[in-house]
Amino acid sequence: MLDKITTRVIRSPLKFLSRYCIKQKISATKVTLAGLFLCPFIVTFITFELYAFALLCIVLNRICDGLDGEIARLSHTHSVAGGYLDVMVDYVFYISVPLGFYFVSPAQNGLASIIILASFTLSATQFLGASTSFTKIQHHATGYPEKSIFYPVNFIEGTETIAYTLLVCIFPSAYPTISYILSFLIIVTLPFLVYIRWNYFFKKQHSIVPTNTTNTTKDSVHPTSK
Repeated sequence: MLDKITTRVIRSPLKFLSRYCIKQKISATKVTLAGLFLCPFIVTFITFELYAFALLCIVLNRICDGLDGEIARLSHTHSVAGGYLDVMVDYVFYISVPLGFYFVSPAQNGLASIIILASFTLSATQFLGASTSFTKIQHHATGYPEKSIFYPVNFIEGTETIAYTLLVCIFPSAYPTISYILSFLIIVTLPFLVYIRWNYFFKKQHSIVPTNTTNTTKDSVHPTSK
């Protein structure tokens, strides 16, 4: 819900960093993979309660997440493949923090970790399903037209999730409470979002025109024989 605002705020510094990366011939894919490389360190640092180092890795990971897209746009190398890889790395990041807190104390953090991971799973399923469906009906992105894949607007988006990961590392003792709050927001808003989109797709389903791939030319139907 807040991604449009935060995107405008961080766009200028990301462009500056992107131009430097392009000069150094650092591709968007390399930056995406660098973000993926940080995820095991996030889990490890949280597991050993080294929260300051975990925070640093989280911030660097999210910088990579914004930087790769900006590099791709400025260098005109954005692609569906890059967008796919970026989404995959995003969700590896999202599960890293709850996984780390589970390892810290399964007895204290186990239930909160299960619930928040279940919430992330439901949210991811809705997001990817909506993205696929919007693409199938050839819907053009209006919320985030610069994205490589169709990026449907959600109530709980990246900004809120990043805030969650930062807060639980700053206040680790409040991890269960913060996780329950975010889970509640996701679960409460999700049915409304699903209904709105289901209703939209239901009304648009007849606009999908199947492509007739059969060659009906005269020569193909009645080939010339000698």
